[in-house]
Amino acid sequence: MIQIVAIIVSISLITTSVQLLLKKGVLALKLTEFSFARIIPLLWAIITNPYIITSVLLLVISFALWLLLLSKSQLSVAYPAIIALNFVFLLIASRLFLKEVIAPSQILGVVIITLGIFLLLQKVS
Repeated sequence: MIQIVAIIVSISLITTSVQLLLKKGVLALKLTEFSFARIIPLLWAIITNPYIITSVLLLVISFALWLLLLSKSQLSVAYPAIIALNFVFLLIASRLFLKEVIAPSQILGVVIITLGIFLLLQKVS
């Protein structure tokens, strides 16, 4: 059980890190407008962006952990648990690392979603 929880938390932390890195990567690209005429330079900028490269590598690790988790846990338990943790971790990380303003309604929303997922995970008697 402890191993399953550790894998779930690891996947969620990696997923949160990936989202932060992708955000940083997109901001570093300084995209102001999209043009098909500039697609090749844009693709090159994307595939050489260190934030985006790192996020792709972390996604591969997360995918491997996900496969391991699926071999040890029920999908109906693992997936909702990861999603709930993603909401919590991403809200906190967005505030800490991206300095995003978090509204009270967002916090309430995450609490409600997390409670709802917790209820979904309860065993039916």
